[in-house]
Amino acid sequence: MKRRTFMQSVAAGAATLIGVKPQIDLQAETAGALESAFRQPPDGAHCKTWWHWMNGNITAEGITLDIEAMKRVGIRGFQIFQVGTGIPKGPVAYSSPERTRLLQHAAKEADRLGMEFDIMNCPGWSSSGGPWITPEYSMKQFTWSESLIPGGNPVVAALPQPLTKLGYYRDAVVLAFPALEGERRPWQQTLRAARTNSGPVDSSALIAVDHPGGIDVHPPAQGETAYLELEFSEPFEARSLMFFSEPTAGATRLIHGPGSNRLEVSDDGSEFRKVCDVDWGGSGPEAVEYPGSATFPAVQAKFYRLVLVQ
Repeated sequence: MKRRTFMQSVAAGAATLIGVKPQIDLQAETAGALESAFRQPPDGAHCKTWWHWMNGNITAEGITLDIEAMKRVGIRGFQIFQVGTGIPKGPVAYSSPERTRLLQHAAKEADRLGMEFDIMNCPGWSSSGGPWITPEYSMKQFTWSESLIPGGNPVVAALPQPLTKLGYYRDAVVLAFPALEGERRPWQQTLRAARTNSGPVDSSALIAVDHPGGIDVHPPAQGETAYLELEFSEPFEARSLMFFSEPTAGATRLIHGPGSNRLEVSDDGSEFRKVCDVDWGGSGPEAVEYPGSATFPAVQAKFYRLVLVQ
């Protein structure tokens, strides 16, 4: 995409790139000229990239090597973006004199190599980060809880409060809809036992709104598999799976991506068949917490096993 100039601005939390496209007289262009321009495009047509500065893990030497590598592969500009969530903190604090010196060094190196230098106006995706943004003014996420309520008559019931983050929660909406056939009996009523590859676990730890305890799934022995298994007293019908995950010291770290974690079922507890792959949710103390989930055609089984990959 050819762009002669760029005007970058940040408004309402979004970075907008506005390009001025040069006027080309296609009739005047020959095939040879077009091919030549494609193989050696003008400066305004080269690509640019986001350049993540990883939570203060930056040095002058690293900056020079990064910019030279960009230049070498045909990148002609960058936008520095401060990222920190889930990344170990480095020695250079945001807004410190040292970071300012390194920004100046990056600008000089970009000048030396004929590259375009851009920078976000502050850290964070919302372009409005800072300690003055208290939880009620920060970005938020919808959380929810579910209750099975008998229908046909007026009901007064206390609904459990969903997951909270940083102690902030506000009610938004209550939705009521007919339950599916498999939801007439909550899964907790027919759950007989829970176990991992390390042995039996307390199934009550799986039934919590803010999941304060949870269950640790430890690395398996050589040639074995890490898993969480639920055994029901009778075949249980399910159409979806939802769970929270958080890596802990010594326990299995879930891996993001299709095919990494999977749900299996069995009728006898010995022979399992795969139902679907499962994508894990947010994790870590600073991550946005959202559940891992999967939806699949209805199955009935006495044993459900969530297989986890390290």
